Amino acid sequence: MPFIVQATSNKPGEGSFTVTKATRKDALETAVGLLGQGLSSVTIIGDNGRVYTTPEFAKTIGDAD
Repeated sequence: MPFIVQATSNKPGEGSFTVTKATRKDALETAVGLLGQGLSSVTIIGDNGRVYTTPEFAKTIGDAD
């Protein structure tokens, strides 16, 4: 089951972004990349349906499978 990464932008005229990733590691890398591009409110919806907010998934970066 894929992981869903979602983000929104603080810039006027820019909307939200949603992408699916096959692995937890890919989802984490995508989320970190989106944060680096200035997108905010980045979340990951896990394969178990749990929603991970930025502070939650940031703690797990070193533990990515």
